[in-house]
Order: sequence, then structure tokens, then C-alpha cells
Amino acid sequence: MAKTRHMWSKALVPLISLFSVACGVLAAMPGSTVIVTTTIPPTGEAPPITQELPSVIPTIVDDLGKLAYVQGGDIWVRHLPDGEPRQPTTDGSNQGPRWSPSGEWLAFWKAGSQVWLMRADGSEARPLVEGADVSIFAWAPTTDRLAYVTDDGGLQAVNADGAYPATLVVSEPGRSKVGHVAWSPDEIRIAYEWWEQSESLHYQGLWEVSADGGEPRELYDSGVPGKGEVILAGWSGDGRFLLFWQGPIPSASMLADGVPLYALPVDGGAPVQLAEATLLHPDFIALDPTGADQIAVVDGGYRGSWTNKRLHVIQISSGESVAVTSPNEAVSSLAWSPDGRRIAYVAMPDEGDLGGGDAARQGLMKRRIWVVDVEDGSPARLLTDNSMHRDEYPLWSADGNHILFVRMDGDDNVSLWLVPAEGGDPHLLVDGLVVVGGPPSNAWFGYYGYVGWRPLFDWWR
Repeated sequence: MAKTRHMWSKALVPLISLFSVACGVLAAMPGSTVIVTTTIPPTGEAPPITQELPSVIPTIVDDLGKLAYVQGGDIWVRHLPDGEPRQPTTDGSNQGPRWSPSGEWLAFWKAGSQVWLMRADGSEARPLVEGADVSIFAWAPTTDRLAYVTDDGGLQAVNADGAYPATLVVSEPGRSKVGHVAWSPDEIRIAYEWWEQSESLHYQGLWEVSADGGEPRELYDSGVPGKGEVILAGWSGDGRFLLFWQGPIPSASMLADGVPLYALPVDGGAPVQLAEATLLHPDFIALDPTGADQIAVVDGGYRGSWTNKRLHVIQISSGESVAVTSPNEAVSSLAWSPDGRRIAYVAMPDEGDLGGGDAARQGLMKRRIWVVDVEDGSPARLLTDNSMHRDEYPLWSADGNHILFVRMDGDDNVSLWLVPAEGGDPHLLVDGLVVVGGPPSNAWFGYYGYVGWRPLFDWWR
């Protein structure tokens, strides 16, 4: 019997969650205005929503957008490059700020489990769901609307100001659950993981539902427990494919050592394997932002991020792969330039399995930011080179002229810097950030050399 409805389904909560917000894809032209019409499901009485919102990319040449970051458990906001910091929260229990597409709203975690919303100036602050935890949420690509997983496992959507709430997927608490979610680039559909269980896990797969409600549609049956669970990574830039990892269950340890990455044709067809083994870190994959049929991937198994990690550029539709870096480098954290020509990445010498201790610490201190032009095939350029720091997590400005990155010194002090993309002296933006999830004494190690920097800041561009 085909699975066509979720009202009766039975599911298992995912056994491992390696990132809390699924990857999103967004493209907008400078100076453009995006018009989006969203139709409310038949159960709602509100009229269709027609919103005229500014493009995500600012039109002022010397305006590099806004930075939201966490210091002392509070969120701070400043315009880049030289705006004065403002502190919209004061209770010391906040992390993980995420900008809405318009730059008018911030979603963030309070006390570790509740998602809150507020305007960028701190006004209209409120919990997304009163008195309930929200583990997963995702902004729509171009409008200030959130999709989120409720504490009972269902899928809801709502505007940032609380208008037009909609129930998209209904779960049966304890027996079915939505996992990671991702909006399609055109904002029409939402893909999600779906889990069912009775006495044991008997179904898991990828589904989609219209962003304005309607009947959910199965896209892929993972074949658990035999074939292993699927973990949603996001959509391709043109919306033709869903990207996902698939690995063994119930072994979290085996997942941590890397699993294959696939592209699933949304309109039907077998998945295409893009990489044999990649780690489940969101910044280990990067889509061409122009919507071209290609993705950059940090390819290589084993959980240690200091060895066996190469940058590959892969054609999504065919799986054809080209290695960009050499086996002598261990690559991590990718970012594609807005024009689709260049990739910024982090690399260090691959000295084999460093294991831990002082050898790993000293090895990680050799991480630097590099930039390679994938169109003309010219050699990669070293962008940062300071032996007193390790540099990580590059992000491009909207005009492609600057790169923001994280810097950590030998005492585990964390700071944010801005450097011209063509080279030059880095400029300090923010100092005194603290890695979430561990004391400063082991912040350098993270998870086998990988530190998730996203809870510390977000850049609206």
C-alpha cells in the first residue's frame, strides 16, 4: 500500500542529528525586488499573502550588510564594515542568531532549546512557539517566513511577525516525526525527512510538501534498517535535485567517519552518487550560487578533519568529479563566490592522522584561507598567513570583494576578521567570541578538528 498520508504514520526520532538547520539555497540580483505570493491552506481563513520585500543583496556598494554575533551569551548587531555594535538582548542565555532574508528579523536560540524571534533592534522579541522547544527551523529563501518542526514532530510555517500560521505536516507523537527540513529555491516546496516506528523503526525517507499546505509526497524510501538512514542536506541551486547523505543505522560512530553523498532527481529517477565518503558538516559542501549544475565537496572519509580531505567540484546531474586540491592538503569549510568563479576554502598540510594532543593542536594552527578560480584553472592563492593563528570558515561578501573568516589563536581566543578577496591585510571586526558546547580549554579540538562556528554569528549580506 502506497504511503500517501501522514496522519496515521508511525516513526522513530532520528538517532543522530549533526546539524540543526538544513542547508538553504538563495540567489538574488543586486538592486532587485522579490515578489512572492503564498497561498494559505484551505484550513486557514486568511487571504493569500503578497509580500514585496527587498533583495537579500544590498544595493549600496560600500555597505557590507549586518553582522549578528554572540558575546557573553547575548546577541550583538553591527553594520559592516565599521558600524557601532548594538546589544538587543541582555539576559545572557542566547546563541545561534540567524538573519531573515530581509535583514529585518533575527531567529535565535534562548536557553539552548527555545527559538525566539525579534527585530534587529531588539523590539517585538517573543518565542516562536510559546512554552515549547523547537529543535529545527529554516527561513524561506526570499521572504521572512519560517518553517519549523514542533516539539511533537509536526511541520509548521509562520511569518516572522506571527501572521499566517499554517500546519503543513501532522505527526503522531512518539510514533512519527519530521527531521531536517529545506525550502526549495523557488520557495514553493519544503523537503523533509520522515520517520515512522511501531515496536522498532520500519520506515524513513525523504518527502516534500507544498509550502502553502496540501498532500505530502514521498520522494525517496531510504530502505531502513537494511540500507541505512538518509540525512537531508538541501536542494540543488536549480531545484531539480535533493542532496542527501545515506549511511548505516544505528551506528553514530560509522556515520561520523563519513558516508556517501547523493543527488536525488525530484521529478523521479535513481539517486546519483556524488562522493563516496564525506563528513556530515554543512560547510563541507557548497553549491554554485548561480544555480549552475555543480557543487563543491570536501571529499574523504575518516572523522579527523586534518587528513584525507580534498576539494572536488562535481557535476550534480552526472556525478562527474574533478579534484581541485592535492593529496598533500587537508581541506575543510568551503564557500563559493557570488559570481560562481571562485571558491574560498580552508587548508592545512596533510600530515596523516594527528589523533589528538599537541600534534593535532599544532597541525590545526597551520590552517589558512585559500582562494581558487575554478573557471580559469589558475593556481590557488594563499589569502591569510599568520603563524600565530588558525583561520577557518570563510564567507563571501555579496559583491565578492571581501571575505569574512574566523580566527583562533594559540590561547583559544576566537575573533572575526574581514580581508579583501584579492589579498591584503585582514581587518579585525569582533574579538572575544566563545565556542559553544565546550570549555575554552578544549575549544581548539572541536570534533576531531572540526568546530561548528555557526552558533557564534551570522552575516546578512
